[in-house]
Amino acid sequence: TDKGANVASPAYYQGHLYWVHERKGVACCLDATTGDLVYEARLEPRPENVYSSITIADGKIYAVSQHRGTYVLAAKPEFELLAHNVLEGDDSRSNASLAVSQGQLLLRNDRYLYCLGEQ
Repeated sequence: TDKGANVASPAYYQGHLYWVHERKGVACCLDATTGDLVYEARLEPRPENVYSSITIADGKIYAVSQHRGTYVLAAKPEFELLAHNVLEGDDSRSNASLAVSQGQLLLRNDRYLYCLGEQ
């Protein structure tokens, strides 16, 4: 396919590859067996740069943008934006992918490390 991302790696989940283009702010899903593009959808609000690879956990796709928060999509072969989360007051840059541990999400940026979830 001529679709893809130059920075972040795609993630495989239940027969599909998912990724977000680093500059276009477009989420993509590809059928891993046929190579057919399943969807290509623009994230709103526009994320600007997305340099982290997506993380898939609990049936959700997490895409961390550099300055515009985290986009949460349904991990299924049809586009569905579930949430757009921004940490108020944090203007730092995020280039790292989310990590998952014991039901919690770990988000690192150039100033802080956040642990998101219940203990």
